[in-house]
Amino acid sequence: MTRKRAQLTDATAQATLDAGGILDRIGGDTTELDVREIPIAQIRPNPFQPRRHFDDQSVAELAASLRAHGFYGHLLVRRKGRSYQLAYGERRLRAAHLAGLTAIPVQVRDLSDQQMMEIALTENVLREDLHPVEEARGYLRLQQEMGYSIRQIATRIGKSSSYVGTLLSIVRYPDLEEAVRTADIPVRTAEELAKIEDPHIRRLFIEKVIAGHLDRDQLIAARQAENAAPSPQSLVRGVRTADSRTGGVAAMQRIYRSLQQPQLTQVEPQAKDEAIRLLRRIIEEAGRRLADLERKA
Repeated sequence: MTRKRAQLTDATAQATLDAGGILDRIGGDTTELDVREIPIAQIRPNPFQPRRHFDDQSVAELAASLRAHGFYGHLLVRRKGRSYQLAYGERRLRAAHLAGLTAIPVQVRDLSDQQMMEIALTENVLREDLHPVEEARGYLRLQQEMGYSIRQIATRIGKSSSYVGTLLSIVRYPDLEEAVRTADIPVRTAEELAKIEDPHIRRLFIEKVIAGHLDRDQLIAARQAENAAPSPQSLVRGVRTADSRTGGVAAMQRIYRSLQQPQLTQVEPQAKDEAIRLLRRIIEEAGRRLADLERKA
């Protein structure tokens, strides 16, 4: 899938942060900016940067523009020991380094880890080329490291709670996250896959989606059919707990009807051995129950 690249100028970067309410929350007067030049060698990337991939061609094109026209605007940094940490604008920092610039204009501000994380995430979310897994990982860090709720994250980045919840669902399981990262499974489809708790069944559905055999609507229908079908595991539990003194006859009738469902034998090749093992356990447990009843007869 080809992703659209977005150009983020200093003006749009400032507007991005203003739109998300980030600069208002970190305080200070944004009308009179204390901008100074700092050697590029002293500037480190934002440690909370959600983006893991930067398009080399895009960075090279921007570097060529910087060589021709110079560095426009300024970046935002915080002091960290003897060096500085970048709040936003890592793509421009990389391009400036590639262009051979030795120093760039920056504004130095006193920023907390929370503010650094929010600035990095807000800037990247409002660009159009951030991979959904990277975006979801950013939200997950806000949850785990800052204790934010989904609603709090949504408020800070200017998105809906349902949007944030959907993104977070794709990093719920490692296999699903890897599939979204490498196969570009649509986020809404991944959201449906995240509702499948059984790892074997989820893997089968992921493979079908990647192969193009299931779209989102077909996946929903297949998942609903899977949920409606009795699993061998549930039948094992049902046989074990059936007790004639508490309506066990009716329970065993339901188990018998469940065993007649075709879904129990229509399993994928990868799950065949497990299904056979569980059905044998059902037979063994049913045999013990039968022997108990015959002895009591």
